[in-house]
Order: sequence, then C-alpha cells, then structure tokens
Amino acid sequence: MKISPLFCLLIFCFDIDCFTQNGNNLPASSTVQISLKITGKTQGLSAFVTKFNSINYRRDTLAGSKIDASGNAVLHLPLNKPTFAEIRIGNKKTDLYLSPGDDLRLEVDLTNPNFTFTGKGAEANNYLWQSAVIQDKKFRYKNQYINELNTNEFIIRLDTMSKALKAFHSRYVSKHPLPKNVSTLLKANNELFVLSFAQNYADAYFGSFATKDKMPPRLKALTNTLFFDTTLLYSGLANYTGMLDYYYRQKFYNPFFKPTDTPQKIDSIRHIIPQAAHANIQKSTFATPFKAFFLAKNIDKALEPLGIIPATESLLADFKTHYGTSPYLPVLQKSYAKWLSVAPGTTAPDFTGETPDGKQLSLSSLKGKVVYVDMWATWCGPCRAEFPWAKELKKQFEGNNEVVFLYASVDGDPNAWGKFLKTANSPEGIHIRLSPIEQRKISEEYQCGGGVPKYFLIDQQGKIVSTVAPRPSSGKAEEAIRALLK
Repeated sequence: MKISPLFCLLIFCFDIDCFTQNGNNLPASSTVQISLKITGKTQGLSAFVTKFNSINYRRDTLAGSKIDASGNAVLHLPLNKPTFAEIRIGNKKTDLYLSPGDDLRLEVDLTNPNFTFTGKGAEANNYLWQSAVIQDKKFRYKNQYINELNTNEFIIRLDTMSKALKAFHSRYVSKHPLPKNVSTLLKANNELFVLSFAQNYADAYFGSFATKDKMPPRLKALTNTLFFDTTLLYSGLANYTGMLDYYYRQKFYNPFFKPTDTPQKIDSIRHIIPQAAHANIQKSTFATPFKAFFLAKNIDKALEPLGIIPATESLLADFKTHYGTSPYLPVLQKSYAKWLSVAPGTTAPDFTGETPDGKQLSLSSLKGKVVYVDMWATWCGPCRAEFPWAKELKKQFEGNNEVVFLYASVDGDPNAWGKFLKTANSPEGIHIRLSPIEQRKISEEYQCGGGVPKYFLIDQQGKIVSTVAPRPSSGKAEEAIRALLK
C-alpha cells in the first residue's frame, strides 16, 4: 500500500487546545479512594478498576475488592498522576478519570443502567458516563448500528454524533466548571471516540490495503488525522492510542503486504517485518516519547505471531539499551516473560470446552497423543478458508491414533456452531466450543490475543511444540507433526 505524504504530515487537531499542565507539579505519590454502595444481588460480586495498556491493548488491574454482604466496598489506588481508567462491577462498567487525592462515592443499583458519582472528582466521572450514554444512543440509527450503514449515511450519522457530543460538552462545563486541562482532556476523549469510529469503518469497508482515493473526502480527512501530545499519550486514553496504532499499521506495517497476498505469502514474510519496521521507525523524526511508543508497539506486534525468536530478542535488547527508563519497557518485559512460560518444552496450559453432544473435554485428556489445535469461528472467513487444507492434512494421518486434530471454536452462538458442524465444510476431528472465560484464559496463557485463526502444536507429553504452529495451507504442518512421531 502506498501511503500518501499527506497522511504523514497532516496535523488535524480538531478543536483540541494545547495542554499546559503536564502533571510535573503533582505530589510524588497519592491515593484515590472509591467507596461503593451496591443495591441488588451482590453475592459473589467484585469490583475492579483497570487501566488500558497502550502497548498490548490489555487492561492492567489497579485495584479490586469483593462486595460485602451489605453491598459495600472501598477501593484504594496508589496514583501519582491523572489517568483514564475503567471500573467494572459485575457486568456493569464505566470509564473513569482519576486524579491523585480523588475521594469518590458511587452508588449503583444493579437493576438500573445509570452511574452517579459524588465526592471529590465526581464532575469528571459523571461527564464520562453521560457522554457514553450519548455515544451509545447515536451509535444506533433506525434500528441499525451506524457502522453497518453505507459510507455516505455513516458519515452523516458520525457527524451527528460529533455535534451531539460537542453540544453536551458545552452544556456540561457551563453547569459544572472543570479545570481547563481536565475539560480539554474530556473534550479530546469525545473527539477521539468519533475518530476511532471513522478509522475502524475505513478498515472494515475499504480494507487495510485500500487506497484512500475511493474514500469520500470527509472520511479521508478523518483517517488522515494525526497529532502528537505527550499528555494524551500518557493519559491512558484508549482512543488516542488507537489513533497512533492506526498510523503505525498504515505507515510501518501494511506497506509490506499487497492486497493479493495469500495467507501463505503473508506467513512467509511476517518474520522479516519487525526488523524492517524497526529501522524505519528509527529513521523517523518523531519526538522521543512517540518513537519509543512506536518501537514498543512494533516489538509487541512481532511477539504475537512470532513469539520469542532471535529477531524479537534482538529488538527487545535494543529497546532496553536505548529506552531503559521508558514506561513501555516493563510492559514488554512482562510480555516476554509470559512468552517464556509457553516456550517450546513447557507444559501446555490446560483448557476445556463443550463437545457437540454437551460433554466437557479438556486438552489434558488428550495427553499421550500429538495434538494439532485449530482455534476458529464460524464467522471467521480466514478460518473457514483453511478447512479444505485442514481436511487434506487430516487425510495424511488417516488411521493414525497417535495424532489428534482439535478444533476449538470461539463462537458465541452454539446454534451457528452446531449447524456448521453438520455441513460438508466442517473438517473431521474433535470439536469443542470454548466459553468466554476459557477464551480469555487461552488468550492470556498462550499469548495469542483475541483473534482467530490460531494454531498450536502439542506433543505426546503435553508439552508445547509451538503456539504459532504452521497453518494447514502452509505446506509445513504435516512435516511439523511427523517430526513428533519419529
């Protein structure tokens, strides 16, 4: 994909003001307290405050507590600078903006969708909840989600959302005066939310490799948006990170691929991308905080499909040498340590799924056999595209009881899954469907993110051979399996 120079140079700051407070005058450390009063069925309920991790898109837990029998809990968070976060109580959640010294009180009725904060710091957090309500309302239009609309209608609805959020901001700050830097951050959050919709829509409907010539000017302008601000970078604001991530993919990752590349072609060049992208980022003129962000993002993105190989080890060592004080280094080191836990020769983390006849089957129950794990979903086109090759792969081991092909579905709809298994397109083997809890467990323990397809290879002793095993169409899966039968 050829990236227009405009994409690299455009500074399109919406109405975002310059940030004048960077937090350097804040106390070295402080505490945030959140007191909860929960009404409803609270048995077994817990509350957690988490912060978005800008490198690996996971959430780091800042504090957690069980709700007691009376529906009360108190959360204490050590905090030395303001940050965006999220509080989750059961299946209810809302975004937070926390500053050192905040003393928030939150009463929640589990039968009511609303959140209302009182106490020190309440104004910013009530703002976030009320703006989220507007976002959710404007996300739907005539019983459709706006990202399902045609491009012109989508842009109209997106601009309607943007105007509604701007009007809300003006009304709210006129009634609830906020510090200028906080008001600016909250305003930026709304505008970046709109931007994230536009960029996700462009990816979904125009493709990661599509030229921007086919986009309407308004959508093109939104996808070209790029601005740099260290306060936003370190604020924990997910949508700002999303904008930078979109730029990273368009500038440093996607140019290595062509729209016509097959999965096999992509697999064959994936291992060369991290070093090449690293070199391009190093040659860039970004300020140090942003160069460190893009380099860290590149390492994390390399680890997911490749795991620990000489290339990723070299990149991490280089990052440690040149950015030893970066806040991203502990994140990368933690990811690296987790990858070591699923390195070849380590015991494969167990997981369990439901078979088509309603029984439970675990990976560990297959110990003694070579297990080729295929994680897939009925709604995943690339997953289904591999099935003709998966059938051929299975034929190569027909009658061999030492090899098992385990198809682990992440389908949320059991009916769609069951219906597909009855078709001729379904490959033969052992099929299970994973619960959301098991999916999260696998994503965390196998370091494989949330996407599918994914392929694991486990040996007869239940040890990991590879968590990035060759896909059926690669022509290398049979060889990898046979190597374990010798």
